[in-house]
Amino acid sequence: MLGLGSMMMMQASTNENLPPAVMRRLVKELKAMKRSPPDGIELVIGEELSQVTADITGPEATPFEGGVFRVLLKLTCEFPAAPPAGFFLTNIFHPNVRPETGEICLNILKKDWKPDLGLRDVLLTIKSLMIFPNPESALNETAGKLMLEAFDEYASRARLMTSIHATPAAARGDSLAASKSQPVAAAEAAAGSVTTASTTLTDATNAPASTAPPSKIATKTAAAPKGVSKKKAKAGGKKKRGLKRL
Repeated sequence: MLGLGSMMMMQASTNENLPPAVMRRLVKELKAMKRSPPDGIELVIGEELSQVTADITGPEATPFEGGVFRVLLKLTCEFPAAPPAGFFLTNIFHPNVRPETGEICLNILKKDWKPDLGLRDVLLTIKSLMIFPNPESALNETAGKLMLEAFDEYASRARLMTSIHATPAAARGDSLAASKSQPVAAAEAAAGSVTTASTTLTDATNAPASTAPPSKIATKTAAAPKGVSKKKAKAGGKKKRGLKRL
């Protein structure tokens, strides 16, 4: 089995738009995040190093609690001199997320970006934005206006969107299936085939030896054996019924 580093280097070979130095930096950073993931953030290894995906658990005491949100960081050949672009792949009702595209409005992805910042910093800042939205710089004007003027309604709509698109049940459906990398989807399909085969084998092993209906089995058991008269058989039946009454 290939290690994480080997898998990443194989993927890096397909990212011709990224300079070798950038690919080495990305591999190092992604390995570090896999070993020690940020709290509430799980890295998803995809096909291209230039497109980094991660699942962020909705922070507690927010309208996003109970949900899991997949985000995408798209890197260019100018990284790390230029920041990555950030997107929510899971639908979310948030002032700083454009509803049509999932684009994230975040200072660290624009004017506050510095080359020494890493993907861990970006992901943690996105999670922080889920706790402290900035309605003054809204890409979703409806969400921004509701947050300023009718917070309860904003929170209610955000919770509804979370329950529809970001709960574990929704994550098994189309909302996250489209964003999964092909290797992950293939692995899940293979795991499903193994589970189905295992279940079939278990059912066959535990099947009863006789397939005859219970009524027929009972009838055969009660029938008088050859050589025994009908009177004796009836007498035996009466004794059994008497015992049952007792």
